[in-house]
Amino acid sequence: MDIPIALLRAARLALDLSREELAAEAGVSVRTIGSFERNAGVKIETQRKIQSALERKGVTFIYRDKSKGFGLIMPKSWPS
Repeated sequence: MDIPIALLRAARLALDLSREELAAEAGVSVRTIGSFERNAGVKIETQRKIQSALERKGVTFIYRDKSKGFGLIMPKSWPS
C-alpha cells in the first residue's frame, strides 16, 4: 500500500523525529527526506524505506476504503 507523502510526514512530525533522525533510521540521506517531503519525485523503494522506518518506531498505517482513506495509529508510548 502506497501511503500518501503527507501522512508519512505527519507521522514523522508526530513522533518528533528530525529529518536527520528519520534519514538515519531509513538509511537514506537527509536531502532525500527533504526531497521526499516536498514531493520532488523519489523512487517508490525510497518511500517504502521511509515507511518501514516509521513503522519500526511504532506507527501503524491504515487504509479503510476510498471514502475513508488513509490514517495512522501512533504507538502506545506516544506522546512520550
